[in-house]
Amino acid sequence: MKLHDTVNQILTVAYRDAKRQKHEYITPEHILYTSLFFEEGKGIIENCGGNVENLKKEIEHFFKDHIPVLDDSEPIESIGFQNVLQKSALHVASAGKEIVDLGDVFVSIYEEKDSFANFFLQKQNIRRINILNYISHGVSATPHETVTETKKDVKEI
Repeated sequence: MKLHDTVNQILTVAYRDAKRQKHEYITPEHILYTSLFFEEGKGIIENCGGNVENLKKEIEHFFKDHIPVLDDSEPIESIGFQNVLQKSALHVASAGKEIVDLGDVFVSIYEEKDSFANFFLQKQNIRRINILNYISHGVSATPHETVTETKKDVKEI
């Protein structure tokens, strides 16, 4: 199984950001938040009917109110974070693909029912079917044109 370069970059930046903010945990919310600063992440959210800037603000408030801060330690992967990565790999395998891309990660975040990341996507009126339709068929839930992504730059996991 391989990670698309964008997914690898998002995970790296999410970890660095959690460490910079001295968060005790790295969570699915960190992945979702970080993805909103990448064109692919913005594109998925917008094409599924969400508002990127509102979503960023919601997650920033979540970090401030719900993520414990420590003095100086490495963030620990939450169970939700681990579940998202495992579910992404399973989603890719069940689809007969070899590369985990950001769409697969978004589907897995949506499937993490007890996460705030899932709640934030639902609050944006983004449904799992919207994500699947967009990543599988390029069908946007909004009236504007969709963008097709190229699959390049992958990392082994």
